[in-house]
Amino acid sequence: MRLLAVLFVLALTRLQAAEVHPFDVNGVSCCLVNEGDAVWRVRTAATDGSFAEVGAVQALARWMDEPMPGHRTPLTRSEAAGVVTLRAKDGTRTEIRRKPFSLSFFAADGTCVKRLTGIAASGGRVRTEGALADGEHVMGLGQRLDGLDLRGRKLAVCTTDGYNDSSSSYMAIPFFLTSAGGGVFANGYEFATADFGVVRPDRWVLEQWRETLDLYVFAVRTPAESVMRLTGLSGRPSVPERWSAGPVICRYSPDLSVLEGATSGDRRGVRFLGYGVNYELL
Repeated sequence: MRLLAVLFVLALTRLQAAEVHPFDVNGVSCCLVNEGDAVWRVRTAATDGSFAEVGAVQALARWMDEPMPGHRTPLTRSEAAGVVTLRAKDGTRTEIRRKPFSLSFFAADGTCVKRLTGIAASGGRVRTEGALADGEHVMGLGQRLDGLDLRGRKLAVCTTDGYNDSSSSYMAIPFFLTSAGGGVFANGYEFATADFGVVRPDRWVLEQWRETLDLYVFAVRTPAESVMRLTGLSGRPSVPERWSAGPVICRYSPDLSVLEGATSGDRRGVRFLGYGVNYELL
């Protein structure tokens, strides 16, 4: 009986190790890799069947003459009852369910922090969908001055000079995280739209104006951990000068269109951090 039980388990579960796991979502060829430190990367294939290795952060590293970010780590694969489980050495794991499709990401403590529910590509655009739980809050997509929680909103992910425009980003970063944990980073420069529960209250949708998907998911619990993974890919900024945390002036006050307004801060003995300033007047 014990032998039969072992054979039964082996029949349901297949174990193997690999660095790249290919899978299919409704005819779209995809692959999944773990780059260590709870960082997972999901890509879709180009028309020739290849997966691009260079995205936005890789191109930036090459331009800066810095080491390429990320490195593949071995994955232990098992399959049972139609669910493929991939375990990484960093303690995180993913589960791929074929029907209906879902790709779930688990932090090292076993908490599910993100779940993709759809991947589709057509007409030069790629669309990714994910689950939103009741009460889950969404933050990110760059600098915004009209509120923190993006739940229930649809936005254009592009940089526009409209700091109070509720439908776009003043300074776009294609990265968001939620109160459930985990971060999502679109590794590209292209225009995109993000829907956080507008069309469907229980779904987020990211549609990018490009042919292939290159998406990072950070399987961690806290916002700080997600941001650390993001800057680990994109590069961490240097510490700014202490005076930059002082008073800030902008193009609206004082009047910087004249020399008297532009130099008013110096006359008061205050060093300002200015933006939107005609520096030829200073």
